[in-house]
Amino acid sequence: MGKQVLGIPFEKELRADYINGNNLDCRKSNLRIATVSQINIGSTGSLDKSKKTSKYIGVSHKHDERRNHHFWRASITPSKGEPIIEVLFPFTDEGEIESAKK
Repeated sequence: MGKQVLGIPFEKELRADYINGNNLDCRKSNLRIATVSQINIGSTGSLDKSKKTSKYIGVSHKHDERRNHHFWRASITPSKGEPIIEVLFPFTDEGEIESAKK
């Protein structure tokens, strides 16, 4: 439905991204054109987005589902592929600061 509102042809690799995260809200003011990669970057998991977003560049949240642990991650990752370097820190304010130093 979002593609129709934005006028994106169905054969294009572009998608309609819902700014407020509600895919039932198809108002044009809530839609933007994005690639699948761009949409995946902005997707959220079970934690509130404000809790897993760092104010530091290069620092992101990581969740180990097997052990249900949360970490701050400092990593260097090419645009496509696995991280070249990845260092994990405790999911605390101090851990966030330490990961930003790496």
